[in-house]
Amino acid sequence: MCIVLVRVDSRLVHGQILEAWIPYTKAEALMVVDNEVQKNLLKRSVMEMAVPSSIEIDFSSIKEAAIKYKNGGFPTKRLIVLFSSIRDAKSAFDNGFRYDSLNLGNMHFCEGKVQVSSNLCVGLDDTTEIEELSNKGVSIDTRSVPGERRLELKNIFKKVRYG
Repeated sequence: MCIVLVRVDSRLVHGQILEAWIPYTKAEALMVVDNEVQKNLLKRSVMEMAVPSSIEIDFSSIKEAAIKYKNGGFPTKRLIVLFSSIRDAKSAFDNGFRYDSLNLGNMHFCEGKVQVSSNLCVGLDDTTEIEELSNKGVSIDTRSVPGERRLELKNIFKKVRYG
């Protein structure tokens, strides 16, 4: 198994993944880890149609992804793993799916969240989960696309906690 990127992106499979991250990482496979999408044939079909036929795609629930990871069931190809939320990424980690780095790519606005950049909206729960992952040795990256400048976590936390 060769995980080249673990990313939180509320849109999951879209242009930035296909046009920027796959070429940058030289990924050969995508794994979408999302309980709802794993059960929804229509959503899976739409994502499958967007992905070039040369890229393998897998849809797993959080528990399935952790089991596959622990049992060596991930593709042996260069793999990008996509989560729709920090909560899901942390849940997978807590269930045994290990990764060294987590990219916060796009997180949509919803009530209780603060817009910290043009593409990231973060809430207090998110900051707690980010800190917990960071304390477990996970490096946090905040780029939408490979060439973008990273945001400092302390600035994100300050903006969310104090406005």
